[in-house]
Amino acid sequence: MSLDLHPREYKKLLESTQVIPWRMEWPSMTFSYVGPQIEQLLGWSVDTWHCIYDWADMIHPEERDGVIEACMNYAHQSDEYELDYRAQSKEGSYRWIRDVIRVVHNDRGAISALIGFKFDITERKRQELALAQANQQLQLLSMKDATTGMANRLMFEEILSREWMRAQRHNQAISLILIELDEFEAMANQSEPATLQQLLCQSSVLVMQYARRGCDLAAHLGEGVFALMLPGAAIDAASQLAIALQEDLIRAQIPLPSVKREGFDSATHLTASIGLANHTPQSGESPLKLLDLADRALVKAKQNGRNSYSAA
Repeated sequence: MSLDLHPREYKKLLESTQVIPWRMEWPSMTFSYVGPQIEQLLGWSVDTWHCIYDWADMIHPEERDGVIEACMNYAHQSDEYELDYRAQSKEGSYRWIRDVIRVVHNDRGAISALIGFKFDITERKRQELALAQANQQLQLLSMKDATTGMANRLMFEEILSREWMRAQRHNQAISLILIELDEFEAMANQSEPATLQQLLCQSSVLVMQYARRGCDLAAHLGEGVFALMLPGAAIDAASQLAIALQEDLIRAQIPLPSVKREGFDSATHLTASIGLANHTPQSGESPLKLLDLADRALVKAKQNGRNSYSAA
């Protein structure tokens, strides 16, 4: 079964929809037809659509040149294509438009016209933007430590990889300080979650104060271990900072929860053991090398007892 419509009936049918049909003659770049629905959507009357420049003037300035260039290029490359852009209404606001375009050729194969349909996709774009923002927020949350609000291990490793490549290009060193709260395992096993969370939050505030430059990064790697990455910092400067951090932690007088463990009863306030590594990345080396060096320094510091410091 086929549907045979008189041209007038077909035109009436088209103009009864929310889709906006149009035709532009290629040689003159003038519109021979634009559906009357355009006035309801954008406020511009059909009479204002004379040529391609009238259309271009309505496209958002940030997208105008790219959209016009794409329209011209695609017309020579494909019989059908789509363009998404923001079009300005008569009152000054913008609507998202999707133009579905078909290229019409004459008997000689040359382009004679472009015909198309304009769809209002504003609501769809709003939903896409909201979804993208939600996904971005989820990604940010996935890189934040839930307890302290600091960067977590995932973010730390990602930024370490980035800084490692930058340091390798510029032949610069990176300093990494690992700070482990003394006897954290015993506290974690015997303390209430709320008490442990408060302890970590108090410690994180102090550690974050030492990430003073825009390129510095303070992170909680988990299980009471914090990291302080200092791109471009010399080992002497990083060492002074590590010792100062250790002393500030003592001065903070953060009270310890009551736990039972040999050699722990005499301590009443929080302390930390610190390991420092400084390394200039070499070709073929992994960023994990710096983390391994700092971890070895931290193990050495812990072997010397609580509140100890060691540099690799």
